[in-house]
Amino acid sequence: MQPQAGRLLIATPLIDEPVFYRTVVLLLDHGQHGSAGVVLNRPGDELVASLIPGLEPLVGPEATISIGGPVEARGVLGVTLGDAGELMPADLDEVIDGVPLKIYRGYAGWEPGQLEAEVADEVWWVVPADAADVFGPVPLQRWYEVVARQNDRRRWYKHLPDDFSVN
Repeated sequence: MQPQAGRLLIATPLIDEPVFYRTVVLLLDHGQHGSAGVVLNRPGDELVASLIPGLEPLVGPEATISIGGPVEARGVLGVTLGDAGELMPADLDEVIDGVPLKIYRGYAGWEPGQLEAEVADEVWWVVPADAADVFGPVPLQRWYEVVARQNDRRRWYKHLPDDFSVN
């Protein structure tokens, strides 16, 4: 499967950057200009209401801002569902009551051709996304959940220990 907006990137055991260790990234943009997405399994502790009080009625008083990635870490962006149920970037000035919304600080980005090369080198696996990947509970377990639902040998990696010395 090739990268495209709306798909997930699963960090494989080959990834050598600590910031992406066992991450799941939702691609929000992919094209000749490069790629961008948000890390789905790096929760933050900053309340949305403390940064963007107007969004509190839409996301709830306890909603936190997740760590979307290392690029522009002070910037804020959102992910929502489109009319056809597709995951997409949210226009935070025009959010719709009753439509799920998740807020992130920063994003993950790739230069033109960089992500394709990393996928070819099996640093990332590209898989379909589900709304529960963004809006479901327990984001720290997202990598294991997404790996486990693959219908091939990749699902075996859900058993890969964090520390091989305790295996």
